[in-house]
Amino acid sequence: MGNFFFSPEKDAPCLTGQILLFLVIRTILTVLIRMTHPFLAVFARGMNVDLETIALVLSASYAGGIISPLVATMADRIGRKSGMLVGLSIFTIGSVLMVIWPNIFIFFVAILLGTFGRNIVIPAMVAYIGDHVPFESRGKAIGIVETSWSLA
Repeated sequence: MGNFFFSPEKDAPCLTGQILLFLVIRTILTVLIRMTHPFLAVFARGMNVDLETIALVLSASYAGGIISPLVATMADRIGRKSGMLVGLSIFTIGSVLMVIWPNIFIFFVAILLGTFGRNIVIPAMVAYIGDHVPFESRGKAIGIVETSWSLA
């Protein structure tokens, strides 16, 4: 794809592959978090709970998002790449737990970990783009990554 984000006269590394990887990662994170909503009834049947219980658990776990401003700054302390890896690890642990032990308590923990991990990954990712993509191309790079909402 060449120097998609950089003008030929700059000696900056090509970030096209990283931007496309970020797009894929953001799409996967969004799908895994958002897929619970249309399938709540299926998940409730699978865990032998009523729809109201699973909806309450989902709502309660999303309330954990209130700590987002606190965890979003993690990348500032430990580095952008480390922040993305920590967030992806937390998200993955939650997803794996749900696959191994599909019950209502683990569902709560998995959604909480997924939301927590995602709230670490996304700010670190945007900060990484801000650090590495020149100002005149930054809007394009972030716009490409943000199309994950449409893809999901």
